Parts: sequence; C-alpha cells; structure tokens
Amino acid sequence: MGAAAFFTAAVRAVVTGIALLLEMTTAGSVIMPMLAAAGGAYVGASLFGGSPIYDFLRERAAGQPKSGTVRGACSP
Repeated sequence: MGAAAFFTAAVRAVVTGIALLLEMTTAGSVIMPMLAAAGGAYVGASLFGGSPIYDFLRERAAGQPKSGTVRGACSP
C-alpha cells in the first residue's frame, strides 16, 4: 500500500499506481485499502502544491540542448 501511495504522490496517477502494484503483488485482497492510501496520497500531494515528477522532468529537459549531448560529459 505504501508503494502505491508513494507512486501516486510522485506521479499523480491513482489508477496507474494501483494497477502496477496489483500486477507486482497479485494481492487482490488489498484493493480497497490501497485505493484509500493512494487517494490520500493524491490529495496530500495536491495540497502541498508540488508538481508531478514528469512535469518537472519535462521542464528540466526543455532547458537542455537537443544535440544529444549530456551536460558535464567529457568529450573524446
């Protein structure tokens, strides 16, 4: 349940988090508690106002050059 809640808070995708954890654990008896934990994590993350991790990564990637080079990489 904690992993589903953490994933939901980071990505803001409740159903996806639950589906991933159900596939990994095959424990169908914890669907309702997992839904409650993931829903609470979603609400908590929304109240604190941070952006989902993929939005942050997209914004960070937009500032990097598109040449395929990595910043800080050594040239041959």
